[in-house]
Amino acid sequence: MLPIADTVQRRHVPWMTWSLIAVNLWVFLCQILMSREQLDVFVRHFALVPAAQAPLAWITHMFLHVGLAHLVGNLWFLWLFGDDVEDRMGPFRFLVFYLLCGLAAAGMHVNTFEHSELPMLGASGAIAGVMGAYLLMFPRARILAFGGPFGTYAVPAVVYLALWFLLQFLHGWSELDRERASGVAWWSHVGGFMTGFLLVNLFVRRDRWSRADPGYTDSARDR
Repeated sequence: MLPIADTVQRRHVPWMTWSLIAVNLWVFLCQILMSREQLDVFVRHFALVPAAQAPLAWITHMFLHVGLAHLVGNLWFLWLFGDDVEDRMGPFRFLVFYLLCGLAAAGMHVNTFEHSELPMLGASGAIAGVMGAYLLMFPRARILAFGGPFGTYAVPAVVYLALWFLLQFLHGWSELDRERASGVAWWSHVGGFMTGFLLVNLFVRRDRWSRADPGYTDSARDR
């Protein structure tokens, strides 16, 4: 089910979330303006290849995407969950948190498929960390999810995100007997989510969030 809104009340302008979305859009625009040969060179330099790791690629791979659907899907999840997490962390803490989750996600993928020559790129590992933080911070919030012909449902955040994580784990587990990763870096999602869940308490601002603050309204709001 595709999440389309949530019930968390945001109190501040999510400048860093907007900035991350803008950078990803700008990089993607640069990609689509390149020739095929230029794009191949660009990906070789800035995507993360487990078998031939370039130090800079540990960061730059988070801002590359393989197509419009990949980009839109990632940025939608970043917007839906990131603005609320940033709201309770503040913009600069959120940026550090986001990058650390992306690094941990990449580390999980590289450790699992250390001999793979398939480039890993995309923001999904870092965004998975944001989702892990959201789970701990707002478990009782509601996610309004679109179920296709079955309409929309208001699903508890703890249920939606736990099922999402389980799906990533099961897909990743099914790949463990392969010599190389598939086109989706499932283990980066797992690693990012776990990192976000474990690190969130180090980054939230105590003047903006506490366990006593539910942080949500009674009904999902449109974004």
